[in-house]
Amino acid sequence: MSGPTAWPAAATPSLDLVETLASCGERYDAAPMFPADSMAALVRHGLHRRFAPRALGGQANGAPDELLDALRTVGRGDLSVGRLFEGHVNALALFDWYASADQLAWLDTELDRGAWLGVWATEPPPGVAVVDSPDGPVLDGAKHFASGAGGIDYAIVTARPAAEQRPIVVIPANDPMRTDASHWRVRGMRASMSGRYECSDYPRRRHADAGCTGRL
Repeated sequence: MSGPTAWPAAATPSLDLVETLASCGERYDAAPMFPADSMAALVRHGLHRRFAPRALGGQANGAPDELLDALRTVGRGDLSVGRLFEGHVNALALFDWYASADQLAWLDTELDRGAWLGVWATEPPPGVAVVDSPDGPVLDGAKHFASGAGGIDYAIVTARPAAEQRPIVVIPANDPMRTDASHWRVRGMRASMSGRYECSDYPRRRHADAGCTGRL
């Protein structure tokens, strides 16, 4: 894992970031399309890993004032990016609370390569379920209002098991063939791509086994 990062106690995103996000936001909202350049700006301003799990040197669940400042600044620049950034922070908080050492190591590697995450819970009936297949348990169903669908790298999703406690599962979220954002037309937030994402046939496996999907 990467060594702990000593974040400045009062560091806040600059107004330069607000201007950058606002400038890009008009273009992305008109398209609409996933705001890749805007997300890259968050990386440059130190926000991508700032609220990573504490075991990875981040401030997850431990710096509410800094988090509020960051969310306010990003949202001021572009509401779509604010929605995506909030989802990323929420996903990192779940890893901070629930992840095993192996899952944290996987997350550390993915963050190092620039991965963005989200949390998807809302779903059309009958929802996402864990079902048996010849190759082991897989997911069946879709999520909607799935912010970042087709653009972020991974999403934490809820799933209904046949038995046992309801798991939360990490799945790849960047497959355009599984994405349908055609009905998401909220002006000013269209670039969040909060559409439908098909989860069916993704395996339910631990990060240590599959490398890219797992259960927290």
